[in-house]
Amino acid sequence: MTAILPLLAFLAAAPPAGTNDFTAASFGAASFRAASFRAASFRAATVREPVPAAGSRMQFYDEFTAASFRAASFRAATVREPVPAAGSRMQFYDEFTAASFRAATVRERIPELLQPDTPHGAAAPSARAQDPLIEAGFEHFYNIEYAESIAIFQQAIKAAPEDASRYNHLAEAVLFGMMYRSGALESQMVTGGNPFLRQPKMEPTPEEQRLFTSSIDKVLDLTGRTLAKNTNDEDALYAEGVALGFRGTYDYLVRKAWLESLREVTVARKLHNRVSEMDPARVDARMMQGAHDYLVGSLPLVYRMIGFLAGFHGDREQGIRTLRLVAEKGMDNKVDAQILLGVIDRRERRPWEVIPVLESLHARYPRNFLVLFELSQMYADMGDKAKALAPLETIERLKQSGARGFRMLPIERIEFARGNLLFWYEDFDPAIRMLEQATARAEALDPNSGPSAWLRLGQCYDIRGRRQEALRAYAQAVAFTPASDPAREAKKYLSSPFTLAQKHEIDRTTKLQAP
Repeated sequence: MTAILPLLAFLAAAPPAGTNDFTAASFGAASFRAASFRAASFRAATVREPVPAAGSRMQFYDEFTAASFRAASFRAATVREPVPAAGSRMQFYDEFTAASFRAATVRERIPELLQPDTPHGAAAPSARAQDPLIEAGFEHFYNIEYAESIAIFQQAIKAAPEDASRYNHLAEAVLFGMMYRSGALESQMVTGGNPFLRQPKMEPTPEEQRLFTSSIDKVLDLTGRTLAKNTNDEDALYAEGVALGFRGTYDYLVRKAWLESLREVTVARKLHNRVSEMDPARVDARMMQGAHDYLVGSLPLVYRMIGFLAGFHGDREQGIRTLRLVAEKGMDNKVDAQILLGVIDRRERRPWEVIPVLESLHARYPRNFLVLFELSQMYADMGDKAKALAPLETIERLKQSGARGFRMLPIERIEFARGNLLFWYEDFDPAIRMLEQATARAEALDPNSGPSAWLRLGQCYDIRGRRQEALRAYAQAVAFTPASDPAREAKKYLSSPFTLAQKHEIDRTTKLQAP
């Protein structure tokens, strides 16, 4: 379950913080403190955590919260807010800040896998592998055939309506179908190159909203009833964590509720921590932990403080090690972990690490053309023009032959990818021809590719001295998706032209280090 992938994307893409960022983060932290206490009440009602034993890690979390009654003066000194009256609710929120500093020396440890001869050593067979219907649904899912995936998961629910995991599968397919339609699944949308943080709010259809909401509600209903009978039911805890992770992602993508999203994901992570503690051999439960550690550890200091307030300070390297463990030994989350590691390697500018992953995914899911687009980009990042163009030629050939999975792909998307690639190799005239073809029917492009194509065309025109045509292209980029990152960039060039020197500066600052 890649519930945390989009959240990892928008959090890890957050820019380094300056003075204004600190002010904004301080304001956000105040809201987050309130959300943290709402989360505690939520957890008490829905997670049904037992009273922790003395000296346990759970007791530390509880004491950590209780210790928050001593920080009014801290924020009064740093944020310049009035010292609240003793016993007020605001004092309770303020003093939570101080407790975060006390937790700095405590590192969360992820237990090692037990050996096969231990009680939990033999993990149960994957439910996905045991059910051909579920396996078929995920075959469509990973081949980005979301409508087919949704239909099969609906059949699976009818076959076993009391299985909470099946409603999670349906919610996941609906969520990722929305993301695909908006152009948010391509890696430039989940790396620092095009911050996911500024991705325009997604607009689900009424049916998508109904399907997603009802599926998550059903999961929480089923798991709630199970946990009322047995607070340590591993499957229920795991399913509830997945559902909260998906809901947190949805809250951000659709509602743009950043703090609420982080709250949901943090609670989900704690649920999966419990599963890992009860059964260390259940490697799939580490997926949420690894991604959460990486994203919190990747945040600038002031943003990291927000995650820190939830009881976690993050560890990028530990997060990567955990994800590698899931990619190697996981069952249901094995592919998801591989994809997420690829996203991280892309963000860390290590395309030589991503290429084998993409080639493996292409062999396993040959109808997933996004993998081929990403493979092209990785070879381009490596500086191999011929290998970068080859996947695009493969996509075009498969489309022209009417191959399954490629028939509905707009030719304009291929033309944009080729034109964008030629731009970076400074083949500006061929790039212009490709981008003109792509933008001739720009409405076929998604909300990210559309403005990007117009932006790149405008930059090519500027470099070739065709200023009036460049201005028209920039105006189209702004009009296509006004809140998008390409539109914001295009606005800059309406007042001054893009130059070859600017491109060279981008090349210089993004140049890869040797592997």
